[in-house]
Amino acid sequence: MWNDATHEWPEPRKSVLEAAWGRIPRDIVQMLWDYRKACPDLVKHFVGLGFPVWGASGRYVEIAGAWATAIRENGGSGLVATIWSPVQPEHREAYRDTIVGSARAFGIGKC
Repeated sequence: MWNDATHEWPEPRKSVLEAAWGRIPRDIVQMLWDYRKACPDLVKHFVGLGFPVWGASGRYVEIAGAWATAIRENGGSGLVATIWSPVQPEHREAYRDTIVGSARAFGIGKC
């Protein structure tokens, strides 16, 4: 489930979101996303609530590295590199760099 908790919300919406977490089954992966920074405290929070937690880092390898650290150090279990642009041959190298860099940041094999 894409989880917008990493973003600042006005108090009324924040209260509704906090109340909702108790109604969501604990086998639903919480995909925390922020393409500017990692949020280790939120990883820890949602893991503490009993959810599996993944981070979504966007296309920048340094942010993927920060998310990988936040996930590993706070009990999360996955990382997704999200890229929101057209799939075209001229983007292939950037996609490859993001995927390989994210895998390295998460410590997956030799890429």
